[in-house]
Amino acid sequence: MGQTRRGHQGMTKNIVFTRGLIAAGLALAGTALQAQSVELTDSRPTTYDPTGIGAGGFRIYPSVQARLTYDDNIFLRDNNVVGDGLVTVTPSVVARSNWTSHSLVMSASSTVRRYFSNQDQNSEEYRATADGRLDILQSWNVGATADYGHLVEPRGTVGNDFVTGEPVRYDRYSAALRTAKSFNRIAFSGGVSADRYRYQDIKGGGIFVDQSLRDHDTLVARFRVDNRIGGSSSVFVSTSINKINYRNLKSRDSKGYTALAGIRFEVTRLLHGEAGLGYIHQSFDDPRFRGFSGLNYSANLIYEPTRLTTFRLKASRQIADSAIAGVPGVLQSRVRFEVEHELLRRLILTGYVEGTRETYRGIDRREQRYYAGAGARYYLNRNFAVTLAYDRQQQNGRGLFNNDYRGNRISLSILAQR
Repeated sequence: MGQTRRGHQGMTKNIVFTRGLIAAGLALAGTALQAQSVELTDSRPTTYDPTGIGAGGFRIYPSVQARLTYDDNIFLRDNNVVGDGLVTVTPSVVARSNWTSHSLVMSASSTVRRYFSNQDQNSEEYRATADGRLDILQSWNVGATADYGHLVEPRGTVGNDFVTGEPVRYDRYSAALRTAKSFNRIAFSGGVSADRYRYQDIKGGGIFVDQSLRDHDTLVARFRVDNRIGGSSSVFVSTSINKINYRNLKSRDSKGYTALAGIRFEVTRLLHGEAGLGYIHQSFDDPRFRGFSGLNYSANLIYEPTRLTTFRLKASRQIADSAIAGVPGVLQSRVRFEVEHELLRRLILTGYVEGTRETYRGIDRREQRYYAGAGARYYLNRNFAVTLAYDRQQQNGRGLFNNDYRGNRISLSILAQR
């Protein structure tokens, strides 16, 4: 059973929270100038990982997930609450190289949502990504990523501030270059990324709402130094600078930077991760708007008391775009706790709680948002799995345009993968 758990660790990293589960809790809208954090990955094999289809130097991994959901508050508002059911279908395909050096990963996915009664809430998303890495030397590589997405802002987030109306749709174009080089105990990494956001007007309350004020371009440069202090631990310093230019509302233009210092560690097999503290600053070109300055933090900690149970703690700060014309930016602080447990060889139980605090510039408004959920995924075999999940979302706030609400979702999904 212990050996099985080691296999399932890699699987649960990808399937713990299904796409529907994460949608409520992790989709932070708009421009995300996040405190830098290295995501910890676990590539150990698993009994139920997809095998893929061989195609020359690549393996192709197709999958499709169908989900039936009942949402008791689809508009996330306090009064005149509306509940509805919906069907979500998410096909995806990933092509991954299996070369001995260098790598190329290409992926495409789509999400189609259809409501039973409120058809004006129907939406489609699609996304395509290509990521390549060139291994120049054993200790030096360079990489590039290109990404396009036609996406929807999740309702109840800072990027979708409309309690009624159509879903907020936008196109995002992204490109990034990066490099990493190590010298014995010292490792350097850095890169530059560019993102373009283009929003579509929406129909709300019988009128069209202009969203072009949110169209903007973002340029970010990042740099990090790690100094190994033990066999599996290191201290690091990281920094980033950014510039945001709005297409039609120049008063929103801003620039800023982040700085972090921390440690990446593995005390034992039971406890490992990364944590850092530092400073975040963002100033706006329009002198009427006060900037953001203060504590910056990032954490990604993993605790495995047994081979069957994993706890994770994640925390970060970021500056996000707002849907309100007089708000140039929103400071978001987020803490999330997750747990997963392998109850049976084929049955994985999960749970999470999350808190997010948002502070607006330009108006008197603060919000606290809370998420909680639990799920159970049962693997019929390597190719099919069934998931039952429950999620709750609640918002409390004060100030202008405040919208307190609470909502619950329950969903049943089937995953088919190859």
